[in-house]
Amino acid sequence: MKDGMWITPRRGHFLPAKVVMLLFRGKLVDALRKLHAAQQLRLPDAMSPERFTSLLNRLGRKVKWNVRVCSRYAHGRGVSLYLARYVKGGPYRNTQIVRASPREVVFRYTPNTEAGQPKRCATLALTPQSFLARVLQHAPEPGRHTVRYYGLYAHACAEGLNAARALHRQAPVEPPQPIDWQAYLRRFPGALVATRCPQCQAPLVRGALIPATGHPP
Repeated sequence: MKDGMWITPRRGHFLPAKVVMLLFRGKLVDALRKLHAAQQLRLPDAMSPERFTSLLNRLGRKVKWNVRVCSRYAHGRGVSLYLARYVKGGPYRNTQIVRASPREVVFRYTPNTEAGQPKRCATLALTPQSFLARVLQHAPEPGRHTVRYYGLYAHACAEGLNAARALHRQAPVEPPQPIDWQAYLRRFPGALVATRCPQCQAPLVRGALIPATGHPP
C-alpha cells in the first residue's frame, strides 16, 4: 500500500520455491561442514572424512533437493488455527494422555494423511524420557521470541495497519483490555474460580507480579 492505494503483488505466492530450495540446501550443507570441521559430527563407520567431503560437494552442486512448499490457504482461519496450537497451546493436551507410568507414557495423536484421506486417531507409547524430549523440542530457547510480527502487523506500523483497515471499511485495531485472573479462569468450563479466601473469607486480590528472571523465585 502506497499513498493510500493497494498495489497488486507481482507474484501469487509468498516464497518462490526455487529460491527456498537453494537457500535451504546451502544453509544445511554449510552447517554440516562446520560441524565436521569442529569434530562435532559423528560419521558412519564405513565413511571416511574424504568421502564425506566429496558427498557434501555433490549434494551442494549436482543433487536437486525437494523442498515442499504448500499451497496457500483460501482463508485465514486455517492458518490461525494451525498457529494457535503451537504458539499458546503446547504440543500436547491433557486429554491426549491415555495413561502414564514410570515405564511409559501412552498418548493419542492424529497421523498425517494425504489430501482427501480420512483422519484417524492412533496411539503411541514412549518412555518418559522420550516423551519429555519431544515436549522440550517445542520449548523456545531462553530469550527467543515465539511470535514475531512483520509488515503491517509490526508494532511500528500501527498507523499503516489502521489505514489499510479503513480502506476495507474495518474498525481500527484496539488494544485488548486487561482482565483479572478470575475472569480468565471463567473462560474454561468447569473451572473453580475462588473470589474469597477459604479460611478467612477475605476477597482475593492480586498483590504483585513476580518478574520473569529465568529462575524460580
